[in-house]
Amino acid sequence: MGKLWQLTACDAASSYAMARVVPANNATEAAAVLRDIVTVELREAGWKLWRVLTDGGSKFKAQFDQAYRELQ
Repeated sequence: MGKLWQLTACDAASSYAMARVVPANNATEAAAVLRDIVTVELREAGWKLWRVLTDGGSKFKAQFDQAYRELQ
């Protein structure tokens, strides 16, 4: 097995955290976490995704930006 990365999201208001271990550290994986984990968890809690803050890394570009725009 090769390298693995953990992508973690945290709701700032409630400190509710979500994470997924991914096989690649890229925008495609980050977008999938946003779509498949973050938005689903927030929706189930009855919360709306208002804003996303990142460290500005390269994985938060391209597909990640597109996924965020589509979720708004």
